[in-house]
Amino acid sequence: MKNNIKALILHLITVVLSFILLVIFVATASKFGKYTTNILSRLFLTVSLIRFYVYMGTFLDINKDRKYDFYVGGIISIIGIGLWLYTFLMTNGSLIEVPKEVSTY
Repeated sequence: MKNNIKALILHLITVVLSFILLVIFVATASKFGKYTTNILSRLFLTVSLIRFYVYMGTFLDINKDRKYDFYVGGIISIIGIGLWLYTFLMTNGSLIEVPKEVSTY
């Protein structure tokens, strides 16, 4: 279970750093927007985040018993279904509708 808590903390660190990058990109969009919308800069950022994610995975212990894999996968699935159900109920079932502001993308 310690490995799961470690994985959760590493995921949260990755999400926080990604959110900080998002805020920086939004805040500097007026000056650097032409550079950050370029496909090469997006590809570089995507590869960097994937490499960071893999690097964070090296901190996990892979010598654990495999009987917990199904248990952990089941818990993750239940949490995901719960989050989806919460979102579905909070939006009154209108998950397919896209606002006009983002429909051009």
